[in-house]
Amino acid sequence: MTRKDEIESGEQSRVAFNDLMKIAELKENPFRRRICEVFSDDGSGNLTFDDFLDMMNVFSEHAPRDLKAVYAFKIYDFDQDQYLSKYDLEKTVRCLTKDNLNREELEMVCDKVLEEADLDEDGMLSFIEFEHVISRAPDFVSTFHVRM
Repeated sequence: MTRKDEIESGEQSRVAFNDLMKIAELKENPFRRRICEVFSDDGSGNLTFDDFLDMMNVFSEHAPRDLKAVYAFKIYDFDQDQYLSKYDLEKTVRCLTKDNLNREELEMVCDKVLEEADLDEDGMLSFIEFEHVISRAPDFVSTFHVRM
């Protein structure tokens, strides 16, 4: 399909996930696959130009904390159920530690996170509870960005 055909049909070209991995900031990020899935409008990880601009906007140093919090939550919500369950926390910790914790250590970290952040004690974090955690992390905004 030519660019003219795409414009006439309303379809947009997509940059494949594998091509996006050539961007150093994504290639080194342990959440690279999840980031691309969250920002792709179809969840495939392949981004349209608009998807790419949205991603760059959120990861900009100038993006507001609230916007960054929304997307951080989406990235960590692997099962997309609008909560960070123990499953999501385990996957997040595995990404952050490059899967270097044994099962007992992983359980301990996830249990500690829930003990500290699960205010309603339902065994998972809602967005409000996640936001509360983020509000106590002064470096969140400065670390949740990509320099281009």
